[in-house]
Amino acid sequence: MPRFDHYYSFHLLGDTALEIRLGEGIDPTVLERVLSLAQHFKRHPPEGLSDIIPSYNRVTLRFDPYRVGPGALTDLIPTLSDSLPASEIHSRTSYPTIHIPVCYDEAGATDLSLLSEQLHLSIPEIIQLHTAQPYRVYMLGFLPGFPYLGILPEPLQLSRKSKPEPMVAGTVAIAAAQTGIYPADSPGGWWRLGRTPLPLFSATEERVTLFEPGDQVHFHSIDPASFTKIQSQITHDSLTALREKGGWV
Repeated sequence: MPRFDHYYSFHLLGDTALEIRLGEGIDPTVLERVLSLAQHFKRHPPEGLSDIIPSYNRVTLRFDPYRVGPGALTDLIPTLSDSLPASEIHSRTSYPTIHIPVCYDEAGATDLSLLSEQLHLSIPEIIQLHTAQPYRVYMLGFLPGFPYLGILPEPLQLSRKSKPEPMVAGTVAIAAAQTGIYPADSPGGWWRLGRTPLPLFSATEERVTLFEPGDQVHFHSIDPASFTKIQSQITHDSLTALREKGGWV
């Protein structure tokens, strides 16, 4: 069984946060280690721990320095090395698949033609590749509720744009080995593939984001009429309800 003490390192972020690195890059195996460790601390939080932030290859622990020091937190990790193998993540936690409808229409995805030229693929081939597999949520960030999803099929991988451009809420985009969804109007340097009518963030609900790290996300192509229909119906669904029913198929 893999052991955490084979591949972790510690990095202090000021005097109230500790970063635990468990690997490098965007790697599904490393993600499982991250999720395992984050879930352990959620189930067994030490005194003074205030937040647990999983990301691609690290877990950041925020703590109250008057109640616990970083040394006490680092001392916990060797204890976990025998009891928390990365392979346990599937038995410990079930991560749902969230189905996301996307309108891959050039009216709302103005980069499709450019992508077709850059990637030497037809637009139907781009859509087929993007919808052919589920993706994992590696982290949330940049904007509240923005999911960083991977790993993008290699034929679709392209460096981000040199300059950011306006993105509208719901834009589904790609850059390098990732795909993501803009939850709000924002500048962005990713390549626009389409739009989803589903909301990703709400500041007024108990659940504020649709996704969580570890989720699986599967995109489904819809036409403009279906986009408009879903958009008119979705106002009745909270993020909690959407998540419980696995998105919208």
